[in-house]
Amino acid sequence: MPPQPRPKPQPPSRLSNLGYGLGDVEYLADLYPYIKNDPVARLGLSDYDREKTSRGLADLIDTDPRHASQYAGTNVRGTYNTVTDEMYVGTTDLDPQKVPLTNKYYSGLPTAAHELRHRGMQKLYGDKTPAGDEQEKLFDVYDREMFRDVYGLTPSTWETLSNDEKRYLILRGVFDASDFQGLARRRKSMGLDDIDSAARLELQRQGVPPQAVAKQQSMADKVLEFLNLLD
Repeated sequence: MPPQPRPKPQPPSRLSNLGYGLGDVEYLADLYPYIKNDPVARLGLSDYDREKTSRGLADLIDTDPRHASQYAGTNVRGTYNTVTDEMYVGTTDLDPQKVPLTNKYYSGLPTAAHELRHRGMQKLYGDKTPAGDEQEKLFDVYDREMFRDVYGLTPSTWETLSNDEKRYLILRGVFDASDFQGLARRRKSMGLDDIDSAARLELQRQGVPPQAVAKQQSMADKVLEFLNLLD
């Protein structure tokens, strides 16, 4: 029997490259749209912003495969451990063929943003940090705002969505065009503006720029921009 070719290894996930410079930059570029308007999540990332980590994002995000297997077969996509000060974020997104909408709205990046908020709250309030259940109620509003920003969900774009996606968004509580202003009312009643202001002040105290750094252009983008200038 002739020798068989060795199977090609699966490409490493983006998270598995954390701590290796370029992997961090690429991951943060992808994460940027999910946290750009979220000072609490950005506070959770502030140690990295201030270059206080020795291994880059690997000091903040736990990618140990043994921990990933701990959540296999569950709906847990991420956790934040206040004792170790580490986040766990699932390194394998859901199968887009089987659950395309769940994969779109609850993949690794929005999960990372959510867990960064938990870390940001811990950094902001310390021993007075609200309990986990209370944080989840607050973050439900933050998550919905994040989805609106990232996916451009507005009453006008609502009509462009398929009926399946509309039903999914309403069922999961992500978005409902019939109550577009309801989220703003919830934000006000829960005092989220005050939390955001406190997070911005803490970021300012730490010397972190008031706005997240914009996603850097890739080499392909720069080439296309250059070619457009020639037209």
